[in-house]
Amino acid sequence: MSARSIGRGRCPKCGREGSVVIKMVGGKEYVYVKHGRTWHYIGPLEKIDVNEILREPTTTLPLKETETLNIHGEKMNEETKSLNKTVVEVIALILVAVGTGILLLTIFASIILPYLVAFWSVSSVNIATGFSTMIEDTTKAYLIYSPIRSASISIQSDNAYFKILAVPLYTAMSILNATQSQELETHISPSDLRVKPIKTSDIQGLMQSFFGNYTSYDIQLDTNQALLVWPYKLQTKPTSLSFYTSRSLTGSEQPQPNSFQPLSMSIIFISLAPRLILAVSLIIGGYLLYRWSKK
Repeated sequence: MSARSIGRGRCPKCGREGSVVIKMVGGKEYVYVKHGRTWHYIGPLEKIDVNEILREPTTTLPLKETETLNIHGEKMNEETKSLNKTVVEVIALILVAVGTGILLLTIFASIILPYLVAFWSVSSVNIATGFSTMIEDTTKAYLIYSPIRSASISIQSDNAYFKILAVPLYTAMSILNATQSQELETHISPSDLRVKPIKTSDIQGLMQSFFGNYTSYDIQLDTNQALLVWPYKLQTKPTSLSFYTSRSLTGSEQPQPNSFQPLSMSIIFISLAPRLILAVSLIIGGYLLYRWSKK
């Protein structure tokens, strides 16, 4: 049972002034007039016009409507709480999803990045090397060949002119087998280019086939070819003849990720660490927020 005073008025029972009170009993509302400790029952609220009784109303809101308003307020609070809970759960799931995505991308980057670094670090690098020899006379020619891989060759002379002759590799091998020159063959890395001095007397049958009048000459020499270079005219004695070769490293010659120095791996780890920390933080934060929303 609940009761509420709605003002002061004249009691229909005794004619005296008192407090007009509405009581709720068993879900129904009844009107009373209170005189101190004395209560006079007037009747059910739906049958009594309280405006005829009231002289100094404190409220015109009946008790039943007040309770109904409170019930609606409680329902609205429950709906608001449910909506807020749903929003928090959605935010938590988004945090976990974003963190998981960043984590997967970081793991993928940690796997692929060493290969990219290895490729970028050496794929565009040409390695060049060579040597020079002093020439005293025109009685020597130089046989150049690369039996393992093709090579880019550059020949340069200082105060001298030379002629060239391209021959098949098997012809070059025949010349090597027949030559009487005791001079050592020079190997030029990384193309494994080989240069062998040959006496012109050992290739008399080919001397008429030489052509050109060069001070520098560039050629891409295949593995089935050889080149003869004959410095036939010297302006000063002695003079020099230089041979250079260059090539790019192939994929099989590039360093693999497991051969990286620890410093390189440390740099990769440091570059990925902030993303890893962010991903883990988002996942943990989303998980804790989701658990909190359930409570």
